[in-house]
Amino acid sequence: MNRKNPVLKTHSDFFEQFDFLKKILFTFVTIFLLGVLNSCASSIDDVVDNYNTNFTSTDSPSEKKSGIAPGEPGFNEKNMLSPKYFLRCDGTLSLYAPPGCASYQWKITKVEEVETTGQMGTVVKTTIEKNIICNLANGSSMATRAFSLYVPSSGLKTGTYKLALTVTGKEGNSYTDDCIVIIYFMN
Repeated sequence: MNRKNPVLKTHSDFFEQFDFLKKILFTFVTIFLLGVLNSCASSIDDVVDNYNTNFTSTDSPSEKKSGIAPGEPGFNEKNMLSPKYFLRCDGTLSLYAPPGCASYQWKITKVEEVETTGQMGTVVKTTIEKNIICNLANGSSMATRAFSLYVPSSGLKTGTYKLALTVTGKEGNSYTDDCIVIIYFMN
């Protein structure tokens, strides 16, 4: 009998198709690996620099003067903090007090504006400070020189707050600066 076995023909067709699928798979894997290797052409520094371009830096007086200790020429207690800080309700505020102080104290209070009716129907707006929410740091270590406020864990809600920094220089003089911290909600 000289008849071809149909089972063998089926097997040979299967292996031909399998070889074709292996070639396609090899082509896709090669293209994928070349793409991955090509995308790694940027160094880590380039990736970090690209990420950092999404943020703007502020050139506030407190940043320019933060390296000057109390008692040194050029120190101005009103330059320890910027006048206002805007902070999202899920954000963090990190600040540093001037170096070389004997002690540091950070306090935050809630600020509210109250309207009262005066004589002859005039409306008078008065800004009042509520009770101190917390003494955030007290002491003379580096840990108290640095101030960090993570809003979600602080218990603070959206609103206006006054942050006060009091430092005592090595000579014993106290210096105080304050600022407004506005915590806002953003969708």
